[in-house]
Amino acid sequence: MRNVKLTLSLIFLQIVTLIFYPQYVHSEENYTEIPLYFSSRIPLVNVEIENSKIPFMLDTGAAQESIVINESLSKKLKIYKTRETKKSVDFFGNTQEGKEFIISSIRLGDFVLHNIKGTIRQPWGLKKNQKAPPALAFGNGIIGLKLLKKFKIIIDYPHKNLVLIKNKIPPRYTLKNWNVLFFDPQCGDGIVTQAYIQHSLITLLWDTGANFMPLHPRHDIRGRIHSCPSYVEKSLDDTICKMLKVSNLKIGKKEYNNIDFILVSFQEPKVDGFIGEPFLAKHIIYIDFKKGLLAISE
Repeated sequence: MRNVKLTLSLIFLQIVTLIFYPQYVHSEENYTEIPLYFSSRIPLVNVEIENSKIPFMLDTGAAQESIVINESLSKKLKIYKTRETKKSVDFFGNTQEGKEFIISSIRLGDFVLHNIKGTIRQPWGLKKNQKAPPALAFGNGIIGLKLLKKFKIIIDYPHKNLVLIKNKIPPRYTLKNWNVLFFDPQCGDGIVTQAYIQHSLITLLWDTGANFMPLHPRHDIRGRIHSCPSYVEKSLDDTICKMLKVSNLKIGKKEYNNIDFILVSFQEPKVDGFIGEPFLAKHIIYIDFKKGLLAISE
C-alpha cells in the first residue's frame, strides 16, 4: 500500500510539473560543448538523467523524436508514462510502435532541459526487454532532432565535439568561408538539402544516425562499383550490397570528389540519399534551424 501511495504521489508531481512548468532550457550560458565519442561509427553523447550519465546516440535523422529510450532503461527511470502510442516508420518501411512518456529533466552539458516528451521503443532492432551489449551503447536510446532544434548546433566530428548554442557561437568556429546552403526547417523528414550528381538534381537527408551513405538507385548515376565494407553488409543483413564511388558531388557552391554511396532501395524517408558518417567525419557542420541554414567547414 505504501508503494502504491508513493507511485501515485510521483505521478501527481510529474503532472503538476508539466502543467505549471512547460518545456524550457535552464542555463545562463550562451552555449555548451559536449564531447562526442563513437561506437560502430555512430556518434554518442552522455545524457545525465537522475545523476547518472547514460550514452545516447545522436540522431539528426530522427526528425519526430526528442528522446527515445529502450524498454529496459525505462524501468529504471522515474518517468511518467502517458496513454499515448507513437508510430514511426523505419528505413525499410516497417512500422514501429512506442509508448509516450514525460521525463522531468535531463542534462546535456551545462544545459538542463525540463519536461521532455519521449518515446519508449527498442532502438536498432533490439528485441523487447533486450539489453544492448556494451559494444552497442547506442542501444540505450537516442537524442533526436526535435530536441536539437531548440538550439543552433555545431556537429564537429573531426574534433569529437557537439555544441548546443543559445546565443553566441564559440569564437573558434568563425563560419568564415564556409559552404552555406538552405533547407526547409518545417520539413517532416528532417534536414533535407539539394545536391547535384553528374547534373542530376537529388535530395539528401543529413543523418548522424547513418554510419554509411545510402543512395536510392532510382537515378541513372554512373561510377565505379565496389564491394561494401563488412560493417555496411551487417547493417543491411541479406540485402545485396553495392558501393558506388561518385566522382563529383555538388552541395551548395562546392564540389566534393570521390564520395562513396551505398546503393539500396530504402522506403523512408522520401529522399534520394543520405549524408552520413563518411562525409561528416571530414567536416564541421553548423545548423541554424530557425533560418533553415546549414554551413559546411572548408
